[in-house]
Amino acid sequence: MRITYLCVTFYSKVICIMTTEQNSTLLLDDGHDTALVNPQQDDDETCNKLFQSMNVLSYGTITFSDNKSHQADFIRISNNVSPTLVHEFLTRYWYDGRPSLVISITGGAKEYNMKPRLLRAFRHGLLKVARTTGAWIITGGMNTGIMKLVGEIVQINPDRSRPIPLIGIATWGCVSGREHLDVRGSSVYYAKPRSNIRGEAPLEPNHTKFIFIDDGTERKYGREIAFRAQLEQAMSSGFFSSKTTTSSSNQSGNICETSFLQPENSRSYKKCFLLLANNYSFLIFNIDPVPVVLLVVEGGPNTVRTVHEAVVENNIPAVFLEGTGRCCDLFAKAFHLYNEYRRNIESDDETSINIHPDTLAKYNDELKLKLREDLKDELLSINGPVDIPITPDHHGHHTDNKDNFELVYECIHTRRNFLHIISFSSRHLVEPDIDLAILQALLKATSDKKGCETTIQRKREQLRLALEWNRVDIAKNYIMKNEADWNIYLNDLFLLALKRNQAKFVELFLYHDFPLSDLFNDISTLIDLYTYRKNENDIFSNNSIKDPLRTLFEKKIRPFMTNFFDVSAAVLRKDFPLNSASKHKNDAEKSGCCGTRYRNQSLDSTYDDSERAEELTITDNVYLDIDRELFLWSVIENRQDLALLFWSRGTNKISAALVATLIYKHYAHTKHDKNYLQSADKFEDLAVQILEKLYEANPQACLKAIIRQIPSYGNATWLELAVEAKAKEFISHRAVQDLFSDIWFGYIKESVSYVKIIFSTFMLWYSGFLPYNENLVTEDDNTPLINSSKKSFCFVRQTSKEQWVGQ
Repeated sequence: MRITYLCVTFYSKVICIMTTEQNSTLLLDDGHDTALVNPQQDDDETCNKLFQSMNVLSYGTITFSDNKSHQADFIRISNNVSPTLVHEFLTRYWYDGRPSLVISITGGAKEYNMKPRLLRAFRHGLLKVARTTGAWIITGGMNTGIMKLVGEIVQINPDRSRPIPLIGIATWGCVSGREHLDVRGSSVYYAKPRSNIRGEAPLEPNHTKFIFIDDGTERKYGREIAFRAQLEQAMSSGFFSSKTTTSSSNQSGNICETSFLQPENSRSYKKCFLLLANNYSFLIFNIDPVPVVLLVVEGGPNTVRTVHEAVVENNIPAVFLEGTGRCCDLFAKAFHLYNEYRRNIESDDETSINIHPDTLAKYNDELKLKLREDLKDELLSINGPVDIPITPDHHGHHTDNKDNFELVYECIHTRRNFLHIISFSSRHLVEPDIDLAILQALLKATSDKKGCETTIQRKREQLRLALEWNRVDIAKNYIMKNEADWNIYLNDLFLLALKRNQAKFVELFLYHDFPLSDLFNDISTLIDLYTYRKNENDIFSNNSIKDPLRTLFEKKIRPFMTNFFDVSAAVLRKDFPLNSASKHKNDAEKSGCCGTRYRNQSLDSTYDDSERAEELTITDNVYLDIDRELFLWSVIENRQDLALLFWSRGTNKISAALVATLIYKHYAHTKHDKNYLQSADKFEDLAVQILEKLYEANPQACLKAIIRQIPSYGNATWLELAVEAKAKEFISHRAVQDLFSDIWFGYIKESVSYVKIIFSTFMLWYSGFLPYNENLVTEDDNTPLINSSKKSFCFVRQTSKEQWVGQ
């Protein structure tokens, strides 16, 4: 067990934090009560202390009269609570872990009527990005304006078993019927009020969670915006920025931050926060940054300020839906005009490098004046009645004294890569792809991210984002577009795709000749796949184990078989070097159905297995078939798509398919889950299909192959595997039945009459004159399993860019 001691100086006190791979201990000598928040501790006591530290004023569950089948949890907190604690509460208690993306939606809070065609595109695009990436969606939570439109996407969600996480953050004093929500742990029936009170609005009934911010005011909109911005900043943790935030000015807790560096190949960091709040100390691990994107629909002057704070101050990219009005149209026109004005002085112009700084400053001033003049109508429109009144102390930052043009210009001039415009104008015939626009905006923002100064670093970061979102189309069409893009270090991302069961990404990697031999040149990488989510390190942590691959087969593979599986034959093969082309030739298997079983000829019979294992190493004599190992891992871990992928790449396909059938049927019996039977039937059907083609190509070779020992699979024969797996379809195939007939006749030709056979039983000398099937009798017959020169059928392993095909 690896133990790390981390010492942090905090307010002149030395705090010692002892961490291990599974647990953490905090030694704090300051008189505070200590609650340790880590992935293994999730009890009521810790939750209660977290509630107290957040100063939760009320909490419970809401049942809506408009949607009685839906319930939403809520908490009510003060406006000075640490956003870090709320973030921790969200990821640990309300949701199972961090999201891969957070979409914060802002815009007009008044009634907004979007044209049907645009509304349809907006809903379907938002639903698609939420379902494919598992994103959280944050809104104001009220049943008005754009918030109401967002809530209605739940009604078109085709999979109600996977609800869209909609988090509403609202001002407590503006919630209609809030007196019914002043409870602690109770279930509340919430009915929409019959009369509208100025300064109040009902809750949107499709949201899944609500966070109410109580600053003591009533009927004053916008009091939650400052906290919402801080929470989103805590979630992103400077994801697109080089800033390091150690504290927040408006928090009741103090934070000390450090980083744990993972192994070099992981290329990521684990963060540890020591947070003291309300006499409680919290050590918070694994708060990884999450990409946050701001989606703007319509909006007024306060939306302009929200955009400015997100883009300029918090480094959060923004997506504007051009054509929805006011704020979006202002930013869209300003963005297009700015790019047009800058064409003659942009950095891509070769002459621009010779422009004097004073001349460049003059150009910028002229551009700014011209841009203000051209945006006069849009500025006049947006400076009309405000959509959400904000008091002068809102945010408490310097942007309050700037006019809207200054805010827009600063966003465009300093953060153009953080702005993305998509047209929602009704004059466009093609509906905009909003989910693609959101993901493209995040990819575009990575250009300015610290640590992504080079093209290679940028490509890696963008590909990692596509993996987070599980969008292989983004990776293929917008990131890794050229063959040269794949000639970079991608081992850690390939392993990530394997562990996350992202078969489409794994297939994309292999299509572009990802070097498996470089990644799996050490058996420890394979062992890590088996143990990374399970507490099985004790199986392989024993230093006395000199052959971990043998241990892996004995502990993980052999339990599914009976005594016919020979581990030595599967792992100790000198005649098949690592990933050599020779592994695709026919094995030198020996017939072992009714006669004597033969060991692999490469094994020295003068040694026993244990002595031989001690003398061999993984690098010289141990046979590591990477496709086979990954196939077996995929089957054992119940990852059918990956299993099918590696099965298609490997050799000995019938043996592999029957092994998968055996394991899946074992799982179906032990776990009482019939879904495993579907996977078993799938692989058995594949084995039958190949057997049929082989039988059509060469019946005699097929019959011999059925009882040949396959060293790659422990010297097991197809027949033994089929019987063990109870593969009735395979056993009932005509090839197996013909083999049974041959065995029944003792290799005597079936054309021989019964009279001659009966006569030979009395007159033994006559048996030598009976006609036999010579091909089955001769043990050393080297007839190939598939004579491709006579039949068009073949299974040829070509490059990784080609598929296994049966012509």
